[in-house]
Amino acid sequence: RDLHRLIRRQRQMCIRDRTEIEEIKRIDLDTNKFYFLNSRILVLGLNNPTLLNKLKLNPTELFNEWWLTFQLEHTGDNLKTIARRLSLANIGENEKKVIFSLLVKIKNKYIESLKTFYNKDKEKAYELMEDKKIWTLCENLTKTKNGFLSLVGERLNELDNASYQIIKMVTHLED
Repeated sequence: RDLHRLIRRQRQMCIRDRTEIEEIKRIDLDTNKFYFLNSRILVLGLNNPTLLNKLKLNPTELFNEWWLTFQLEHTGDNLKTIARRLSLANIGENEKKVIFSLLVKIKNKYIESLKTFYNKDKEKAYELMEDKKIWTLCENLTKTKNGFLSLVGERLNELDNASYQIIKMVTHLED
């Protein structure tokens, strides 16, 4: 839910507003706390079968949940960086449309990757892994002569990669 709020904040194009940047930082901080909590649970759970029983997870499932939060944290960091760069940039409407169009596509893929993960839908995972449209659009952005757009394209590509990593994990889940 917090990632949806991050993307919505960026889409409002009021990124130059200091309160918007602060809200994005707060959401990222919450995401970081969640990741660190999950990391602690991973370390404790791997050495404590009683904790795993209480959580009703096996070690593989515990790791998979940690991996998901790792990707979530990485996604939050990238969104924060994009917001910060957008707040400092002076770009035209066409560039803004390209960036936010990609953000919406990446958000939709991220939602699909989470659904695929929780449903353990390997067929859908393979289908999503084959779709390289977003990756191609991000790569094209990184190759522009505009240094700012190139850097944002790299971060957008990393956002897409986080979804890919979640989807890839599904292909390795036990049935």
